[in-house]
Parts: sequence; structure tokens; C-alpha cells
Amino acid sequence: MSKKILAFMLAWPLVGCAAVPKETVSLSKTIVKDLQLHASNFLNAERGLIEAKRAEVLLQIQKQELGILSWVDQTYENVKNAGAILTGYLELIQKIKASQDAALAM
Repeated sequence: MSKKILAFMLAWPLVGCAAVPKETVSLSKTIVKDLQLHASNFLNAERGLIEAKRAEVLLQIQKQELGILSWVDQTYENVKNAGAILTGYLELIQKIKASQDAALAM
């Protein structure tokens, strides 16, 4: 038996016995509209809260990103400076070795 036929058979005795005032339909429509409006307002409020939290978290992430980038830049400069110092020492050692070799060759 299909669902439509079953629903009709169950609803038929109720329709025949009950009287439905016009106000009931109007009240039902009003309730549906009010519920839709309430749901819409609730969703908008929740969306606003979510967006505010998202902006807060995004700001923290951006601050951390700037801090990490600054640290990376500073570390790069430190490595570059250490490389320059090491190159200077190696050149000095090479000059000293060349001077020693020249002095010993005399």
C-alpha cells in the first residue's frame, strides 16, 4: 500500500469529524514565518560571532607569521655574517701559510 493511500485513509476520518477555523490556518502561517525569521536572525548572529572569532584567530596567525619571518630574516643575516667572518679567517690563514712558505723557501 502506498504512503499516499495510507495517509489518506488515516486522515479521512479526521477531516470528516473535525472543523478547522480560518484562524488556525492564519496562525499556522504566522508561526512558520516567525520561526523562519527567528532562525534567520539566529543564523546571522552566529555567523557574526564566527566571523569575529575568525578575524581574531587570523590576526594572531598573522602576528606569528610576522614574528617567524623576522626570525628567519635575522637568522639568515647571522648566517651570512658568520660566513663572511669564516671567509675572512680562511683568507688570513691562507696568507699566513703563504708567508710561512715564502719565509721557509728563502
